[in-house]
Amino acid sequence: MILLSISMNQEALMDRIRALRISKGISQEEMAFALDISQGNYAKIENNKVAIGLSKLNRIAQFLEVELSTLIHLQKKDDY
Repeated sequence: MILLSISMNQEALMDRIRALRISKGISQEEMAFALDISQGNYAKIENNKVAIGLSKLNRIAQFLEVELSTLIHLQKKDDY
């Protein structure tokens, strides 16, 4: 597995993912189902308790209907 290794704060990225998910009305359960993981494991991702692989990050971006590069480079809530 390739682990996320980008020049940004991973906690900020997880905050962006959470904010996007909520803004689209998607539950953690729905995200977990789309990623084929348990809701508990998805919560660990959002809470930055586990390392996330690039492939899973890409699947999250696809499910949220944003480009991976956009997801990584979003700067503030107003951007989405």
